[in-house]
Amino acid sequence: MRRALLLLPFLVACDPRTLLDRGAPPEPGRAEPAAKGPNDVAYYTCPMHPSIRQPGPGSCPICGMTLTPVLTSELQSGAVQVDAERRKRFGIATEPVGRRSMGATLELPAVVAWDQSRLVDVTLKVSGWIASESVGAPGVHVHAGQTLFALYSPELVAAQDDLLRATGSVQAGEPRAAERASAARLRLTRWGMTDGQLDAVVRSGTVLENVPVLAPISGFVLEKTALVGAMVSPGQTLYRIGDTSRVWLEASVPEAQLPLLSPSQKVLVHVPGVDVPRPATITLTYPTVDPTTRTARVRAELQNSDGALRPDQWATLEVELGVADRLVVPESAVIYTGPRRMVFVDGGGDRLEPRDITLGVKADGYVEVLGGLQEGEQVVTAGNYLVAADSRLKRGGEAAPAPTAAPPPAGPR
Repeated sequence: MRRALLLLPFLVACDPRTLLDRGAPPEPGRAEPAAKGPNDVAYYTCPMHPSIRQPGPGSCPICGMTLTPVLTSELQSGAVQVDAERRKRFGIATEPVGRRSMGATLELPAVVAWDQSRLVDVTLKVSGWIASESVGAPGVHVHAGQTLFALYSPELVAAQDDLLRATGSVQAGEPRAAERASAARLRLTRWGMTDGQLDAVVRSGTVLENVPVLAPISGFVLEKTALVGAMVSPGQTLYRIGDTSRVWLEASVPEAQLPLLSPSQKVLVHVPGVDVPRPATITLTYPTVDPTTRTARVRAELQNSDGALRPDQWATLEVELGVADRLVVPESAVIYTGPRRMVFVDGGGDRLEPRDITLGVKADGYVEVLGGLQEGEQVVTAGNYLVAADSRLKRGGEAAPAPTAAPPPAGPR
């Protein structure tokens, strides 16, 4: 037992793990390894099997090909080395970035909405009681001047009585009687009685106890709170009427395509169930962008005298764009990685480098490049998903998110 205890300190001191924890002193004459610079070799790999990594040159243990060096700068940028033989074998092709004119059609999802300038609330300026109603339910179409309900108001009765007395004084030739009659008539007009109703009161010489309240516009009754026998007060909304002879179209536009739209631009509106597309005009681009969908709203106005379009219907806004002399790449060159859009650029010396870009409109198999590329640069147009997978393997899965399918085309076709 004593012998075991005596040997324990010696074993602990000689344990390699203990030496590792303490840090073994460097060997005499041997310098510490220096940090690798961007042009230093990080490791060697096989062009055919990128998963092979070795610290020094040699041959691939799978296929026997000579291993190629991977620089630290390539590891950080995601660039890959692909020689001409491998490009030919895997069908990797490139094409220069160029300029061209495109005729594009922008299709935007939209919804039919009420023209807010054609919504009217029916309210009162005096208190009273609803004596009877002529329009008893929402959804009914009414015409301007049609009776909605009849109102009994002591204030209106008293004001009509003042008008009749002042009118009688005018006929009797009393001084200042005309001013009193004019003031009484003006008060009743401001409280909602029409000139025709007041003329009838003056002609008959009788007060109109139950005053008809008329629809101010033609349209559909959207809301109704008036009930027979209910007491109403000034400012209370009793009816809401909407005119559908003109409607709005509100469409969602990706923020990158906002510069393509402008007020007074002509568009076509397609609505399910309506055979013929209808012309409309863009009148407003809303000043905000939805932070979740990264889209903005635009408004178009169109005539709807036949009432074929109804608010809250789905629609499609079609915008014809003449896009001239734009920097473009083939659609096949673009890789969609979540919110990012990227291409692989030929950097020379068999290097293919990933590059983030900003896209514009799409048409005829090409997509506009708003930023990230220069004219004349070579981009990979075929086999780019194989290159992207190689780039991810080189970076140990730390590259950009895995390529996904292109999102459904919400923009030009």
